[in-house]
Amino acid sequence: MGRIKSGNRWRAAVVLPGILAMFALAGCVPGTYMNWLAIDPTRLSDEASGKKWNVYRFETFGPYPDQRIGYVLFGDDTVVDVWQLPYVDLGKMSLREIDADHDAYLRLRMWPGTVLTVHEFRRDGGVFAYTASEAKLEVDLWEKAAEGSKVFLQLITIDRRPFSGGDTGQPPTLR
Repeated sequence: MGRIKSGNRWRAAVVLPGILAMFALAGCVPGTYMNWLAIDPTRLSDEASGKKWNVYRFETFGPYPDQRIGYVLFGDDTVVDVWQLPYVDLGKMSLREIDADHDAYLRLRMWPGTVLTVHEFRRDGGVFAYTASEAKLEVDLWEKAAEGSKVFLQLITIDRRPFSGGDTGQPPTLR
């Protein structure tokens, strides 16, 4: 292994702490990422899925003729900030009703859509929120603050569809 020249030692002594400081600052996110657990689709017909939750329906926007649809279900002691997304407050619904609403909304908009993937979010040993979203729509919840039993959440979505127009998700074939 070669020796570091004296001029390069000075640069390394200045640049390395600067890079480490940038990594430390990048980790300072205002909020706590909420871990989720995927729900088995057969569980949607359980009795537990009959509980009523406050529901927001949101959808992506972009260059596609059809968009991806998602839902966030949360309790009365939770406030959800749907950040820069068009959304509709659907009132109180159960997980079973979400599936029916999704099918009806796809028929109304004449979009092909995909099956909903449901994730549950737990806090203090109990479920306090769910998200349901179509394929290639990533939905995350961040806890911004908590005051007693009241929880303030930030909903963040990422549309994972390629925007180049030519990518189908399949490997290229040789002709």
